Amino acid sequence: MAVREEGEPPMETLNLPGETDRSPEATLSRRGEHDTLISGGGQESPDKVDKTALPQPAEGDPLITWKHKYLPWFILKHRWIRPKEDRRRVLANDKEYNRKFKYDDNYVKTSKYNLITFLPLNLIEQFTRVANLYFLILVFIQLIPDVVPEIPAVSSLSAATTIIPLLGVLAVTAVKDAFDDIKRHISDWRLNHRKSQVLRDGSFVKVLWKDIEVGDIVKLERNDFVTADIVVLGASQPNSLCFLETAELDGETNLKVRQALTATHNAFVVDTEKGAEPILQELSKFNGFIACEAPNNNLHSFEGTLVWDGLEHGGEGLSLDQVLLRGCRVRNTDWVVGLVVYAGHQTKLMKNTGKTLYKRTQLDRQMNKMVIAILLFLACLVVCCVIGSLIWEIYYGQYFLYVEYESPLDSPAALAFYQILSNIVILNTLVPISLYVSVEIIRLGLSLLINRDSKMYHPDEDVPAQAHTTTLNEELGQIDYIFSDKTGTLTRNVMTFLKCCIGPDCVKYGDRTGSQRKCDLKWNPYVEEEFVYYDRKLVEACRCHQPVRPRDISLMGFLPPLISLLTFALQDVARYFKLLALCHTVLINHKEGGDFEYNAQSPDEAALVSAARNFGYVFKARDPHTITLEVVSKEVGKDGRNEFRTLEYKILNILDFNNDRKRMSVIVQFPEDDPEDPEALLLLCKGADVKIHERLKNPDSKEWMTTETALQDYAKEGLRTLCMAYRSLDVEEYKKWDEKHHEASTSLDDRQEKLAEVYEEIEKEFILLGSSAIEDKLQDGVPEAIYNLSKANLKIWVLTGDKMETAINIGYSCKLLREDMQVHCIDGDNSDDIVRDLQAIVIAHREVNNNFKSSTESNVSQTANGKKRFALVVSGGSLKTVFDGMLDKTFLEAASVCNSVICCRVTPLQKRKVVNLIKEEKKAITLAIGDGANDVGMIKAAHIGVGISGREGRQAVLASDFSFGQFRFLENLLLVHGRWSYHRMAVFLRYFFYKNFAFTFAQFLFAIFCGFTGQTVYGQGYITLYNVIYSSLPIIALAILDQDVDEDCCRMYPQLYILGQKHVQFNSYLFVLSLVKGILNAGVIFFVLMGATLYNVLPGGGFEVDYETMTYMAAGVLTLVVNIQIALDTLLWTPITHFFILFSILAYFFVTAFFSAESLYGNFDSLITPIFINVGVPQMSLNAAFFYFYCMLAIVLIIFPVIFKRMVMVMLRPNLIDYVRLGMYQEKTQFLKDVLRKEITGKQFKPKVSRKPTVYSHGELVSRSGYAFSHQEGYADLVMTGKAFSPQEMKKSHRRSVLHSSYYGQENDDDISAHGMSRSSSRRSLRSKSEQDAWAHERGEEDVDVKSQSEGTELSKSMEMNSFTSSEGIHEGGGKVTQI
Repeated sequence: MAVREEGEPPMETLNLPGETDRSPEATLSRRGEHDTLISGGGQESPDKVDKTALPQPAEGDPLITWKHKYLPWFILKHRWIRPKEDRRRVLANDKEYNRKFKYDDNYVKTSKYNLITFLPLNLIEQFTRVANLYFLILVFIQLIPDVVPEIPAVSSLSAATTIIPLLGVLAVTAVKDAFDDIKRHISDWRLNHRKSQVLRDGSFVKVLWKDIEVGDIVKLERNDFVTADIVVLGASQPNSLCFLETAELDGETNLKVRQALTATHNAFVVDTEKGAEPILQELSKFNGFIACEAPNNNLHSFEGTLVWDGLEHGGEGLSLDQVLLRGCRVRNTDWVVGLVVYAGHQTKLMKNTGKTLYKRTQLDRQMNKMVIAILLFLACLVVCCVIGSLIWEIYYGQYFLYVEYESPLDSPAALAFYQILSNIVILNTLVPISLYVSVEIIRLGLSLLINRDSKMYHPDEDVPAQAHTTTLNEELGQIDYIFSDKTGTLTRNVMTFLKCCIGPDCVKYGDRTGSQRKCDLKWNPYVEEEFVYYDRKLVEACRCHQPVRPRDISLMGFLPPLISLLTFALQDVARYFKLLALCHTVLINHKEGGDFEYNAQSPDEAALVSAARNFGYVFKARDPHTITLEVVSKEVGKDGRNEFRTLEYKILNILDFNNDRKRMSVIVQFPEDDPEDPEALLLLCKGADVKIHERLKNPDSKEWMTTETALQDYAKEGLRTLCMAYRSLDVEEYKKWDEKHHEASTSLDDRQEKLAEVYEEIEKEFILLGSSAIEDKLQDGVPEAIYNLSKANLKIWVLTGDKMETAINIGYSCKLLREDMQVHCIDGDNSDDIVRDLQAIVIAHREVNNNFKSSTESNVSQTANGKKRFALVVSGGSLKTVFDGMLDKTFLEAASVCNSVICCRVTPLQKRKVVNLIKEEKKAITLAIGDGANDVGMIKAAHIGVGISGREGRQAVLASDFSFGQFRFLENLLLVHGRWSYHRMAVFLRYFFYKNFAFTFAQFLFAIFCGFTGQTVYGQGYITLYNVIYSSLPIIALAILDQDVDEDCCRMYPQLYILGQKHVQFNSYLFVLSLVKGILNAGVIFFVLMGATLYNVLPGGGFEVDYETMTYMAAGVLTLVVNIQIALDTLLWTPITHFFILFSILAYFFVTAFFSAESLYGNFDSLITPIFINVGVPQMSLNAAFFYFYCMLAIVLIIFPVIFKRMVMVMLRPNLIDYVRLGMYQEKTQFLKDVLRKEITGKQFKPKVSRKPTVYSHGELVSRSGYAFSHQEGYADLVMTGKAFSPQEMKKSHRRSVLHSSYYGQENDDDISAHGMSRSSSRRSLRSKSEQDAWAHERGEEDVDVKSQSEGTELSKSMEMNSFTSSEGIHEGGGKVTQI
């Protein structure tokens, strides 16, 4: 369409040749009832819309009307109050109409708080902790006397002793939560402040993403991320095709093909000398109305209708072929314009991400339960105190000699009830509020250690490890299941041609030895800089590929058999790479300066075509009928480079790839000057080894056996394999087949089935040409990391959007699947078949275990690896049937007995469902790791989400709890930091509960001897500082820095991680044991002191032991005991640990001595005396030898049993950590290593024995194949019909076809095959000149001179073909376009 010049009539009134009248009047008459929706009648301008005739918001519903009219947008965004939408209605370029429906704007929010909601929401979250709520109630109790003066004080402790710690806890937690949420706000700001081009006032201007609204027309350029869900109106590619990379959305490595409707393409796109350009005037006047489905999370469907005054009919259907989804990326397309239909949180991507949940660790939940248990224990103590107080008041209180009996209450019962509150306040330290402060400090320190770990830094991308939250560190040491994405997480999505075997003798190429150097490929001017190869045999075979002529053999006269063999070998090499260069659907993009790049649908095709290019068979150009190659010649130029000759091959048919065929073929007419196969008619095929083997001329030949062995070797290395084969075709045979192909391709019924039958007829009697092995490059260290993680009893599931073959291949490559595994594949949607296959896995596992157990009991020798291992591979279609048919428990039972599970072709929603299934049914701790937007749902659903900072976006990182640059760092995160964090937090919790029970239970014991009057055994100063200075600093240092084993041992013995999974270091038993230990310590400290001071006189001192002296001695011994205990628990001594332990001990004696000095008293007496002890008490106690005797006696009675128990346990019942620590400090002999292996794994170490892999599909044993090809069906139609080519390229193609037609005879205009080329012309191109003349004479046709041949008919056919936009052949599976 030409650009409209100034003064020309509007484009709507222009009628192109052969087009229907598109004037408003004619459009109205054709449209019928739909014209009232768009133009409102023939009198109005087509640029105006009768909005009253369009659907409006439901005014009849008063609730909906009230919501729409009076509620602000930020409230309407909430799902619970937004009116339910049954249909989306969008009017282009009309904000007023679209805003009536209160659609979401494009603002995306992942943060939890704002300035208004932060304080109330954060306080609500904090008071969900039982301890915080408990202390809040205590504050109210202690403040009662201040509010009601008539009521006496309920405790000898002031309210400040509770208020200050509580405020500190709330403040520290609030600051941490605010810091975390500020980072989320920053990430949201960066995302929402990206810019896209939006049509405003007749031109595209850059607008922030957050300001884009439904109904806007946006323009995306190459490599741009799609800002919202948009309907394509036009694109720069021919026929408004555009290519999308959807790896961020569904994990697939292929590019998807999308295409605008024919009407919008014709109206909004014009071809110029510089290429296609959008028509801004037409886009500005576009008044299209789209009615489509309401926002939903289905990524694979879209239904809608477009009505506008540019259509000849009432409306045109919209499908997913016309929609670009948010999260995709534009590739190999200069620009795309589209209309926004869903924005912000209503896009399909955001619908799949799920809500951001408040994550809490299992230890947090355990602590809440334990706090409740402590509260129950506290209640029991309070009841005992109340009963004791009643007894005391009734029998002893009124006769007490030292204190006058003055009860402020009327009766002893009332006084006892009043003392309930007093005892609760005194014993409140059983639930220490400082516990939560310490936990937050420790977690912050552990997060900083992760951030500063240099071994988790990825220098290539400059990405360090980051902890985005500080509340989940110890959970890293208790993971049971890992759910991983594949593309971008395990793999780099870079395919490399690595190995091949060629010829009937299966000559292997590509095996590399350590001494080999990379080959010099400078002889090839087309070689890519990044391509590296090491096998010189293959390079030399390509350079001198030309066969030796018979006359050369006769002249030589010697060794003819050897030369003949060499000739055929070189011919096979040449034919092999020609197959790679011809059998594909790759397009080529020529750049300025003569350079070019390949645009391939899949990375596999790109790797194969690139390999042919680098070995001297360069794919240089193509059109719908021909492919041009630059083929290396043996002649060498002056510059030392080989010369290249240009050969043009005619592509007669492309037999497209699909998932059932697992192969693709091309029928090629070779040129006369081809050195190996002049004028040959060959069918070239590449595909899965199983499919090629079935169609070989001699399937049981020795050649196939040799090739099969090579394929198995490649498969064991995790390489992606394909087989190549060919056959020669007879002209008559091809003519008959082409007739059948034409009938099948034009059939209106069962076209695909008929085409498949026709393909089967000709794809037979193949001659094996060779095989290829492509490496789908894994990220560095992935196999090693997965192997170590699996040894740590971590169950790894891979959830990917790739095909089953690709997923299985990667599973073997990364060692998730092993050769000794029994792999079961489930791919289908029949519930009965799925249940049968799943139950078969459970039965097989049970039989294997029973056989293993019986053979073990009878001492029968076992295999090297013990029990049989199982793996499950299930497709997304089967998963849908599982979840829809309530088969999740059956699936879970089968998956639980498998060591590895791979789910392929899954959607983001299915990923999230799988994670939730394990969480809810297995009650297991889960971790999800991914790099794309399609992984956000499962990252949010899992207990811990890990994001990979890749090159293609940061959506996963923004939603994650931890992030780094490579999958291999997950090993360090879990086995090192996770295990350390769990160990440290377990020691911390055991110690903290112990020390607080040792501190508080002495208060209860003292109450027995003080008449339950509420007097404390410790002074207020000590009570205030005990959990702040005297006992908290050493345990915080231990919980941040301690290491039971070093980092190398954590990775060397990953079985140590099982301790966290089984909760060995902290559980209910150890919790109770810590409480009992604290109670016993309190009893020893109190009763030894009471017994030693029974006569109230210090030996040699001559003064009485009063209350103040007793409290000082008890507090001093307690401080020594708890700090010595933490010293025994410390396994890694650092300067910080030394300092904190010494500081905590000395602080008590110096602080008490300082505040009891006479110089401080006088003016400050009233301020200090209520808090600290009286003057001179520390000095008198420290001068008495009895105090030191008492300290030594208490320490011996408390600490020595602990030391003795640990020595006995290490000697008689050592655990895993004891063995590993023994290995750290002793010489690591082979004997010690065997002992470690025996203790850790339960069996003696034996070397691995290789097994033949077993793979089951639908319950039947199938051969293990390394086949993987990420191609999709439908791309061949785009190539053969010419829809993938620009008009300029089509003109060149048709000029060539005109020359051939004039040479062979003109063809009837209507004799066009389904693939867009002349069937008769293709047949005549198979004949010699004389045969063609005779054939033309029989048809009554005359030869026409080239110059007199009219190009008008051919060009008009080209335009018709180019404008043909049937959606057949464009599938949503699509494929990745890899730029080489």
